[in-house]
Amino acid sequence: MLTHGWLLVALSALLTAPSLTGILLPPPDPLLDAAENHAFLATQLATLLAGILMLAFSRGSAPIRITIRDGFLIAASSWIVVGIFSALPFWLSGVIPDPVDALFESVSGLTTTGASVITDLTVVPNGLMLWRALTQWLGGIGIVVLFVAALPLVAEGSHNLFRAEVPGGANFAKVTPRVRETAR
Repeated sequence: MLTHGWLLVALSALLTAPSLTGILLPPPDPLLDAAENHAFLATQLATLLAGILMLAFSRGSAPIRITIRDGFLIAASSWIVVGIFSALPFWLSGVIPDPVDALFESVSGLTTTGASVITDLTVVPNGLMLWRALTQWLGGIGIVVLFVAALPLVAEGSHNLFRAEVPGGANFAKVTPRVRETAR
């Protein structure tokens, strides 16, 4: 729960860039402008609140050693949690009115498949276009690898989380002993 809490707090901070983009750049359709700004604000607040609640519930718990099985579970559940929260701006703005399609769009970005349910990208507000690009960027670098590299809280057992995230597994003979250094 600690890992997911920090991921959601980081995701909330990452939502600031597209939120500011939506405010500062003129939208292609003025009617979508207010909806986009409200969608990002609501998503940021919900994501931050969920992250803080997860951190609060895991506060004071004893540190555990992460096994390879735990690493796979954390990696898989992290993709699910981040996929759901990253779908909120698409759905709440009304650009993608169906929540399943919004989830598909965010998971498509996070997995870097390139598939999209948006047929006309010229009418999508600037902030949402940046958010779409950021989900693809996050998918490209691997959000859990980013987490291991950026946050020092997962110290013991982080190599198992790293192994679960790296495509095809990692050959640890070639990986440096410091997983954070390798992820960076």
